Amino acid sequence: MGSLIASDDIQFASVIVSKRSICKVTGAIVLQLNGMKFNFSEADYLKNVLDKEIDHAHSNVILDCRSIDMMFSVQVGIIWSYCRKFRTIGGDLSLCNLNSSISAVLERFGLSTVLKVGSSVDDCIEFIKHK
Repeated sequence: MGSLIASDDIQFASVIVSKRSICKVTGAIVLQLNGMKFNFSEADYLKNVLDKEIDHAHSNVILDCRSIDMMFSVQVGIIWSYCRKFRTIGGDLSLCNLNSSISAVLERFGLSTVLKVGSSVDDCIEFIKHK
């Protein structure tokens, strides 16, 4: 992961996004998620974060879920909705570092085959490079 650099151009002050990096090779944005208990304000915050990335012409976003224990239907719906938005503008939204319970939720919703899921950030960067 030596190809990531910290980013200061968009500020995040939330428990949902604990770190934002840019991949030097692909320009992809890596958002390290944290917590995601997801009440309505947190759901709106994640939507705003992803909308900012689109507004700043970032078409590839990787959600690093290493600090997420569980994902519910609200989060899955947001992720799928934004995945489609990023694909519409020629990019993609991918996920990495999922635990087994989150993988099971994605499978239950039928998204395990349509979302790009990597075991690491580097896997997701490879998806982008070979798109």
